[in-house]
Amino acid sequence: ARAYLADGTVKTLRLGDPTPTGSTYYLQVEGDPAVYSVWMNHGQHFHWKVADLRSKALLTAINPEEVSYFKARLRSGEVIELIEKTPEENKQFQLGFGKYLMIRPYPARRGADGEKFNALLQGAATIDIAEFVDDTPADLARYGLVKPWSELVVRDKAGTLHLLFGADRGSDKVCFQVAGERAVYAVDAYKLEFMATKPFDL
Repeated sequence: ARAYLADGTVKTLRLGDPTPTGSTYYLQVEGDPAVYSVWMNHGQHFHWKVADLRSKALLTAINPEEVSYFKARLRSGEVIELIEKTPEENKQFQLGFGKYLMIRPYPARRGADGEKFNALLQGAATIDIAEFVDDTPADLARYGLVKPWSELVVRDKAGTLHLLFGADRGSDKVCFQVAGERAVYAVDAYKLEFMATKPFDL
């Protein structure tokens, strides 16, 4: 590993094998004949790949307190869609005290339970990248993203989060895409448990 410092000096570190204890690595500083040992985690940093250094946060972050629109196509195929009430609707407590109205899947608008809907918003806000699967996929079918089983759209004051979910990746992850992007990522499956919500529960 080589670091170029602001004062123009260069520091080079050479990592060796793990020591017999298994908890440290051998390390040498270029220009110093001594050999040192450093803790295992420092040695592991030398083995990082490019993907390990990439941010796993999505470019669009959702603030659950400022959401104005929410749409989710669930595993069941049903669509839940909610909009924020207008100031006038809030004043008149139309369809309850919550700040959102459910416009799908029911034929008429319904009030939404604020506490239960907040659990959905918190679930959407926790989605991040657990694995970088394929930056330039040649065939989206292998990831189940030609016909995604689910879609999520959440809009707040700053922007819109639009995700498409595809095939399972192993037993604990699910492939997904950010709409409009080509790259395929994976999210931990447990973070999508909120997508099993039933409209009636809201």
